[in-house]
Order: sequence, then C-alpha cells, then structure tokens
Amino acid sequence: MVRILLLALLGLVLPTGDAGAAKAKLLKNNLLTVVTPVRGEPAIAHPFVNVIVLFGKLSDFTPAEASSFHARVGRSDTTPDFKPIFNDKGQQIGVRATIPPEEVKLGRRPRNHLRLAILAKRLQGSKTGRIRDTDRVRFAAIEGPNTAPTAQADADTEIIVPGIPVQFTGSKGSTDPERDDLTYFWDFGDGTTSTEADPQHVFDVQTGDVKVTLTVSDGQASSPPSELVLQAIPELDPGKTAGVLRVESAGVLEFGAVAPSASGSRTITVKNTDETDTSQVKIELASIDPQFQLSETSVSLGPGQTRDLTLTFTPSGSGHQDSRVSLVAAASNRQAVSFLAHGYGGSAPGNGPTLAADPVFFTEIAAGLLGLGTFGYMPDGTRFFADNGVHTCVVPGNGLGTGDFCVKDQDCAAVGGSCSATSTCPSGMNVGQPCAMPADCPGSFCPAYTLFDPVDLCSDGQSLYLISDEGTFTEPDPSAETERAVTVMRMDLDANGGVTHKEILDRTTTETGHIACDGFPAGQGGQLYVPEFHNVPDMGNCFRSEREALIKINKNSGSTQVVTTRIDALEGLGDCDDLDPVQQLEITPDGARTFAAFESGGLWQIRPTSIFFSPDITDTFQIHPDGSVLFAAGTDSGSTGLVNLYRITAQEVEHGALPFSALTPCASFQVPNNGGRTVVVGFASDRSAVGSQTATGLVSFVASASGLGDVVSSSLLVRGTVAFSAPPNTTTCSVTGLVNLEALELAF
Repeated sequence: MVRILLLALLGLVLPTGDAGAAKAKLLKNNLLTVVTPVRGEPAIAHPFVNVIVLFGKLSDFTPAEASSFHARVGRSDTTPDFKPIFNDKGQQIGVRATIPPEEVKLGRRPRNHLRLAILAKRLQGSKTGRIRDTDRVRFAAIEGPNTAPTAQADADTEIIVPGIPVQFTGSKGSTDPERDDLTYFWDFGDGTTSTEADPQHVFDVQTGDVKVTLTVSDGQASSPPSELVLQAIPELDPGKTAGVLRVESAGVLEFGAVAPSASGSRTITVKNTDETDTSQVKIELASIDPQFQLSETSVSLGPGQTRDLTLTFTPSGSGHQDSRVSLVAAASNRQAVSFLAHGYGGSAPGNGPTLAADPVFFTEIAAGLLGLGTFGYMPDGTRFFADNGVHTCVVPGNGLGTGDFCVKDQDCAAVGGSCSATSTCPSGMNVGQPCAMPADCPGSFCPAYTLFDPVDLCSDGQSLYLISDEGTFTEPDPSAETERAVTVMRMDLDANGGVTHKEILDRTTTETGHIACDGFPAGQGGQLYVPEFHNVPDMGNCFRSEREALIKINKNSGSTQVVTTRIDALEGLGDCDDLDPVQQLEITPDGARTFAAFESGGLWQIRPTSIFFSPDITDTFQIHPDGSVLFAAGTDSGSTGLVNLYRITAQEVEHGALPFSALTPCASFQVPNNGGRTVVVGFASDRSAVGSQTATGLVSFVASASGLGDVVSSSLLVRGTVAFSAPPNTTTCSVTGLVNLEALELAF
C-alpha cells in the first residue's frame, strides 16, 4: 500500500493488476469496522470494556455474512457473548459485547488482544472462495469512572389529540460517552410509563399541557430527565367552526444585542383568515425560556380578525440566549407551529460574538450589485462586505474574451484586451452615459463592473480566496485539450474587513469548483489547493475520460505545482475506473494533511497517507486543528430536529471506515422542524481563540416543513447558526448555543 501511495504522489501509473489488487485489499477491510475499542487510545474500564463491531459490504455490494462472525479475546472464544445490533428497519448491522473486568488487563501498554473475523456472504451459484476480513486489535485499558448517559426525548407532534397515537423517539438522540447499551424509561405524565426506546402512546382527553420525561440508564448511572411538553388543543366555543390560521412577522425573531438592564421586542401577528360567520381560531402560546416573554398566551380570533402579539427579550445576564416559541391552535389548517428566538445579552455589534477567533465568511445576494457578494462577521459580531467587485476585459471589436474577469490590464493580455474601470450604460435611463458601478445605470448594468460570483472560498484570516464558476476566462489556445475557463482571486483585508488589494492569481480548468487553503498568509509561503479537472485522451482501451489533479497554488505569486496527477487514485481507483469527483476539499492550517470527500467514495485523508474515514460523508465536514474530522448533519424525529456534530479520529478508522450508522453525535442542538426536515446548509470550523487548539464549529441550518407556506410567513421558518466547542485530542464536544437566526453559507 505504501508503494502504491508513493507512486501516486509522484504522478506515476501502476499496472492495472497492481491497482486492482490494492483496491481489493481496501475492500476486504470494509467487511468489518471496529467502532470500539480504538487502537492507540486507552479504553476506559468502567469497570468493563465495550466492543462494538459493524458489518459492511464489498464494492459489488456483497454483504458480510453475520452468521460467520467469530471473536476471540486473548485465547478465549467469546463469539457467544456478542449480541446483534439492529437498525430501525430491523436489519442486523453489527454486534456488540462487553469484556468483563476480570478479563481486562489494566495498564497503558496495549496488553489486551482482540481478534475478529467475518466472511463475505456466498452468492447463489458462486463457486469462488469467499473473502475474509480479519481484524486484530491490541489496546490498552485504564480504570476510569463511569460517566452518566444523556437522554434526548423527541416526539412526532407537539400536541395531544385524544385517541391519536403519539410516536416518541429516544434512541436517535440519547447517548453514552462509553457507548454502553442503554435502557429507557418514559413517564408520559398521565400516570402511564414505558420501557421501550421508541414507544407509541395514546392520550385520553387532556385539559392542559402534559410534561413527558425520558430517563436513560447505562446500568450504573442514569441521565438527567429529558423533558417534552405536549400541549392540548384549545376547545372552540359552542356553535363555532374551526377557522384558518395565519402567523406573520416582519422579520426573524432575532433581537441582536440587548443590555441586561434593557429589553427588546418583536411583533408576531396571528390571523383568522376565514370570514365565515361561525369561524373561530383559538390559540395557546408558550416560550420555554422566561427571558423571552409573550404579551398574551391565550388568544381567540373571530371571523377575519387579527391580533398583534409582542415577544419581549429581557436578558438576565450576558451571552447568547435562545428560546423555542410554540403555538397550538384550534384551526382547520394547522394545529401546531414552533419558532426560534435569539438574542445576545450585553453590548456587541450585530447579533453578538461568533465565538471564533477569525472572521467567518459567507455569500448572499448583494443588493444593487447584481450578483453574489462576499460578506463576513468579525469575531465580535460586526458584519462587513468584503467587496468582491471586479472589472471585465474589453477586446477590440467586442472580440473573444470580452467580459472576462480582471483587475488590471495584464489579466486581459492573453486575449488581447484591456481592463477598464469605466464604460458606458448599454440601455436604460442613462444609455450612453459613462459608468463605473451598477447604480450609474438605472434599469440596466455597467459592463465595466461585475461581482466575482464565487462557487467556493477559503480564508487564512488575512486574505480571502475565491474560485469562480466557468466562463470567467476565455481559453486563448483553441487546440487545448482542457479549456481554462475558471478564475482564482485573492483579496487582502484590513482589520475592519475592508479590501486593500485584489489580484487574479490563476486561471484554472473548466469544471474545477473547489478551493482550500492553509493557515499561512501570502507573505509567509501560504498555499491554495484545487482539484483541477482534466480531460483524458481516448486511447481506445480505457473507460476513463476525465481526471482531477491536486494542484497547489502559491498565494503570493500564483505559481502552480502538481501534487498528484489523479486524486481518486488515492482512494484505490484504477487508471481505467470512471472518475470519482471531489465534492469537498479541506486542508489543515499547517498544510500537513489534505482531506477529500468523493461523490461515490466518501471521505478520505489523501495526504500524507491515504486513510479511509467514512463511505457516507461527501461534504459538510471540517478538519480540527488536532487532525480529527468534524462532520455536521441534521436528523429528524417527528416535530423536532437535531443539528448534530460528529467527530472521527484517525485511530477510530484504523480497522475500517465508519459508516454514518456507526457515528454517535458528540453534541446535538434541538430545533423545531414542524414535522419537516432539518438540513445543514453550511459548516465552518476555526480556532476559538488565538493560540488555542480548541475549535469552534459554526453550523448553519434550515428546518423546513411542507405545507407551512400558507400558515407562516417565510421570516418565521426555523433557521439559524449554532456554535459547538470541540477541545483538542478528545472525542468530546459540546453545544455553545445559537449565535444568530440567519441561514448562511459559511467558510473560513
């Protein structure tokens, strides 16, 4: 394997047979994945040690044969001790067991030996031998205290309808730091209980709210209870019929910074849009945090009536605060809706600090500038516009290359043009008049100015680097095998986010759409990395027609260097296998490690050595300063959603990549999704303070629900950015809290 990687990094080609053998070796390891214990990390004997193993598949989707699994601890056959693990569809996905204290050898040396083996399932009619995967794990074990688990209760509704089952879920969000097998205890608040992980329960007639609690136990300690409050639908007055509910707000329920001695307010408008004489909408409202108070908690609306409600934020102390605001209604179209509110207690710009040490960047439509602008938040919360406006090349006779991105004449030399800062309005009120900005041409545009619309961006804290979509440069060589049509630009920033310098660094090939950068500034030898697309000549004996090369670009000079001619060779693909394109590329701040997520092949560390992390992660990941992988994803359970942060170390994948089903969130933030989906739309990670190895993860999310468009205004759809804290050299992390109510595409 080392020989293969060294040759790939040198840009050499292996014989097809060698590449195929290497790939087969990788595939064998996918039949078994040892989740715990992890080689290189002492297992905590508390007092037993957990062993969790997941089953996988070969590349042709041949699954592992569960009945062929065999295990030994030391010299003892422990196969009968392993119990099956099932997914939510009832399919066996692995096994688990505990090594009792009397069989655990304590000490920091790896004195415990675990041998696991399994065979691939024999397909019907196959006469060939079956592939075997054998993993040998040597691990140390040290005594440690048992840590109590954490319970996470969810339900598929926020309301009680007598006689209608409510589906409760405890298995998806409840966790244990040592991965112990959990037991569950539900108290439904009506005198009944359940010990199922995900029970259904039917409530009788209720006249008020019901508090449901979930407690989980690992056999040694119990969690604090996780609480849900289900609200009863208010009854209509005699002779009334259910009206139509509409809830509106002029903006998101974002209060920004409010001094602890002061308060801020937002208005929520509730309506009954049904004007039938007997129509009525009755509403009960609640806020889970007393720092956010509603002016009314019970409302009755007659035909066509409207009521303005005031939500007041009065912070009791400093820091970020958030609350879930719930509305339950007797209405014909919707019976329950939940929102999020956020505020910052104290004096701060905007919505308050980002909890990261460096500016965080994002893109959104720039009003009046006709395109995507690049914006940022300073660590203190100050919002700024990192002006990504550029000029366009003008070629005599409106020739080839007119309209290419440029900041100086040299950028247009390849197409024989010049870079002009001014032009004339082509139409509109000021047709024929000189212009430098879009505002100079009402009803039209200024050809000399355009926004550098980025498809990806990265930052080292002092400069921002953007890569465009194709079509921003015209390839001057008509016989070029792969057209150069993409632009890479550097923008230097001052302490306030003002742009002090712009420079076109490189023109790269069509279909190149990702960029990553190390943490070194341009003046200190900093580098950019792009997966550069190339066409492959048709040699008549190979299916492959495309490849991606990893290219390094000097931040200062723009000079380029090929790191490897074919990135997907590092995930074991042969020279004639079809392209597996890169979906996301990330570099550690020191430039020592490179990670790529492939469309089909999942997440890999591709430098300095090839390590397969997960078959299911293809984007929304970041690299922790300690080299571990942080991954963000949303999951749903009924009326609530979870924004989850996961963490994977290289030691955990030494015996096989971890599928998503094997990952346990290191922290989760619960949001109302109103029965819809919780989707992560952006993820960025940065040091929490200068000189710190602790990472702050900022995850932007949107929680949407079908059928809500006619019920609530778009400003009230649940969206925001939540901050997580991830200390170095550990698998733990925690929720810091909601930091704003804007859904942003984030990058550092």
